Amino acid sequence: MFAGRYLWWMLMGIGIFMFAALSLDYITWLTIQLSGCGDMAGACEPALRLISGVLKPACIWTAIGVLFTATLLRLHTDRSSLSGSSPPRRSSSSLQRMRQR
Repeated sequence: MFAGRYLWWMLMGIGIFMFAALSLDYITWLTIQLSGCGDMAGACEPALRLISGVLKPACIWTAIGVLFTATLLRLHTDRSSLSGSSPPRRSSSSLQRMRQR
């Protein structure tokens, strides 16, 4: 049951990373074009610093955190499920039937 949630969070982490790495530069360009601050020199500096200097690294670190946490939780549940139960033992009669075949 955890495998589906694990895959979901891994895909979310990869999606956040892809958004930050590929799309955020275009969103920055679009923001500058639509705001009209490109006409005056230095007017776009706060927006550029916010998006490129704060938002992009925050998105990348968030993606890394999501991927790392999902991986640790997956390893923890795998380890606890393996240590909690032993494999089913076969009875001697079923082993004898297997040998006869």
